[in-house]
Amino acid sequence: MSMTPFHYIPKKVFLLRMARISIFVFFIGFVLMGAMANNEQVNLGPIDMAGYEFSRLPWVLTHPPAVCVSGDFVSEFQKERCGDYQMEVALTAFWVFFPFLFAGLFLRVALSRLISVYQKAGKALQSGKGLFIGRVTHPAEMPNDLFGWAFCLRSITVELGRNKQLRVYLPESMDVPEPGVELAICDLGRHFTRSRYMAAPYTPHVAVVRG
Repeated sequence: MSMTPFHYIPKKVFLLRMARISIFVFFIGFVLMGAMANNEQVNLGPIDMAGYEFSRLPWVLTHPPAVCVSGDFVSEFQKERCGDYQMEVALTAFWVFFPFLFAGLFLRVALSRLISVYQKAGKALQSGKGLFIGRVTHPAEMPNDLFGWAFCLRSITVELGRNKQLRVYLPESMDVPEPGVELAICDLGRHFTRSRYMAAPYTPHVAVVRG
């Protein structure tokens, strides 16, 4: 099997899909930021504290001590005051950008997981090792699950033997196969707490095990 449907990785579609989840992830980062930024001088709840930090950054940036703008220090105290101001700006900016960094990290990890899943499926199907055959049932497509939706896959039911059926996944870029079509199937291992099986159109020259 020289090429498989899993060689094309739908990064754009995946990121657009994950962008919806990242809104929730951003909110979690927002609440975490508020909880971590809390201090004795401003005792607020996590959400209120996060809102306070967001509203505080523009004020901090636009109200530096006059001596820090001019740079004319006449004492060590003024130097220390400017150092404290710079630290305050940096810390406030960090807290404000924390939810964005948190959501960005989620997207990066999710994209890495997508690439890993597609590459692993592509290599397994291309090598032909450990594959087995399933025949598409009627109807072919079944309601998708979270794993299929998240990784831009469609759920297909195949028959392995008498009264034995299995959910397999094909990329959404593929058309739904006709009932009776044979698919080569590989075991991708456990993802989202369950074993997942990827499939591709069967080509007779690939050595597989019939179910």
